[in-house]
Amino acid sequence: LVGVLELATDGTILNANSKFLDLCGYGLQELVGKKYSSLWTVDDLVAETYSQLQKQLKQGGPVDGIYRRRKKDGSSFWINAVYHTITSEDGLPDKVVKICLDVTKEMERIHSRECTLEALDRSCIMAEYDTEGRFISVNENFMSTLGVETTELRGKRLSRIFPALDFDGQRQGEVWKYICSGHVYNQLIVGGASDGTPVWLETSFAPVLSENRSIEKIVQISGAVTDRISKEKDREAAFNRLLLIMNKTNNAVVMTDNTNKALYVNSTFTDMFGYTSEEILGKPPTCILGQAEKSFLKKTRQALNVSGASVCEELASSRNGEHIWVSWLSSAVFNAQGKREYVVSVIHDITDNKVHEILQEKALESMSRGMSTREVLSIVCHEVERIFSDMLVSVIGLDRENERLTFSVSSNADMSKALSGITRITADSPSFKAVRDNITIIEKDIRSVVCPEAMREVFSRLGVRSCLVQPVKLNNGLVVGTISFHYLDPNAPNELQLRIAKIVSRICCIALERDLSRAELRRMALFDAMTGLPKRGMLIANARQILAIDEATGEPIPVALLHININRFHRINNSLGYEAGSEVLKIIVQRIQEVKRNQDILGHLSADEFILIMHGADARQAEENARLIQSVLARPCKVHVTAVVLSARVGTRLYPENGGDIDTLFNQATTAPAEP
Repeated sequence: LVGVLELATDGTILNANSKFLDLCGYGLQELVGKKYSSLWTVDDLVAETYSQLQKQLKQGGPVDGIYRRRKKDGSSFWINAVYHTITSEDGLPDKVVKICLDVTKEMERIHSRECTLEALDRSCIMAEYDTEGRFISVNENFMSTLGVETTELRGKRLSRIFPALDFDGQRQGEVWKYICSGHVYNQLIVGGASDGTPVWLETSFAPVLSENRSIEKIVQISGAVTDRISKEKDREAAFNRLLLIMNKTNNAVVMTDNTNKALYVNSTFTDMFGYTSEEILGKPPTCILGQAEKSFLKKTRQALNVSGASVCEELASSRNGEHIWVSWLSSAVFNAQGKREYVVSVIHDITDNKVHEILQEKALESMSRGMSTREVLSIVCHEVERIFSDMLVSVIGLDRENERLTFSVSSNADMSKALSGITRITADSPSFKAVRDNITIIEKDIRSVVCPEAMREVFSRLGVRSCLVQPVKLNNGLVVGTISFHYLDPNAPNELQLRIAKIVSRICCIALERDLSRAELRRMALFDAMTGLPKRGMLIANARQILAIDEATGEPIPVALLHININRFHRINNSLGYEAGSEVLKIIVQRIQEVKRNQDILGHLSADEFILIMHGADARQAEENARLIQSVLARPCKVHVTAVVLSARVGTRLYPENGGDIDTLFNQATTAPAEP
């Protein structure tokens, strides 16, 4: 159906059919007698389109076109209309009949498309090419971004601006064919501005189809991303530098997401634990902790939630089952919203120190209980085999002529039984060579060694493949026995096992030398090996002695206990290594001794804790000395060319104000918060 409107020659509305009335929203009575211009939009009236139409109609010919008109509610509608002038019998214009179709939806679509194109033209970098890849036109954004004019480019190939898009090349030629076959192609491209500056564009190439569906031209729509690419390249360069540093460090480094999935491991991690990066990435790296993994994760997550950092010592296992003691330092990485996004962990191999600590503690504890040398060595052997399940340990004692066995020890029942039947050292055996030449003997094939038949049967039954034998020497150089390590791996011993052998050998020497070195054992039990300072037990004994003397004289003298806690000392061990940490401890002791009085007693409780007993010091003197200690410790020091700045918290407890006995004072001093 079409709309029909009858007009007088002066533009007065005479009649309209229902379709036209539906289009404009008026009733017939509302229109008849009104001027047709009342349906025109303000824009068309201002543009004098109405007067032009009147002139064309007076000339007598039909007039057609697409026009915008105004509804009763003020909104617009579009019509495709033909105006016919009706003449009277004398040939003069009598009226005008307008026949129209509603094309509002089509015109709105066209208008929306034009607005979209206009918006793209304002916001995007745009160019048009023919099917040969030659410039047809570019928009203002293209010219301003790349510093060129349309006249410079028209007819030129797009490789003039984008050298990487040389479509004469085989690959790029295939890409251009792909686009010209009707497909859209997206690519990050780089162009050269007129001043030589690279310009990065996120680009889409899209074919424009003609009415017959043939390719008419190619349109390029791009967004400038040079700043983003520049920042990404800077971040990538910084990240690559960080990776280089992390791969050069002696510590294993691993980064995980919030679900404990590994995102990155450095080469030290793969070397230390024997896994390839492909085997670890995407999986929990904590799998190396075995049964301890669950408790480790619980402790670590709690610490990360509270302080954003966690430090744990755990027993890990390499891919081939080798045990490795590690110090695991985890630090949270938060996003802009303050939510934990990543966890970066630094893993340090502390096997040597830990094994030495465990074995020494076991040996000293056993000796302090009065156990025999044989019992002590049996405990040491058992502890080694507990930590390293792929080795067996045995110790034999020799007489002064190094011929007869004075005792033998092994935690393995079969080996212990075989050793008990041996009375003399076998000539040319590994033990014989170790004692004779005073060297370490390594045998890679246990089948070729000289040994008693009973021992050979044990080796075969237990699957022993190789061995290491070391002479056990006292401090005076006297060889008093041998310690043997029997390995199930034919490639043993590796570097770790060699270091462990030296550690165990030293512990065995201590046990065998007990009768000759009681004073040394007492010193180790009561004094710290690193600093030479009294340990807790010795400190308490000294303090009790001071109080006892005061009580005996009947003149109680005040005593102050200063608990000195070194802040963040574990970070020095983790970042610079335990050797550097030992050097720092010596510096700390030296500085405290510089300011303490001659009658004061300084002791070492743990890695980062010291106690200073001040005989005859009141509260004021204790506070002054505490501040003095904090001051001297705050002086920078240099350890292995690295500058280290220390700080300490010092807590003070006084006798008799805070406690009437030394145990109470010690408990208060070591458990109460120290002053910063």
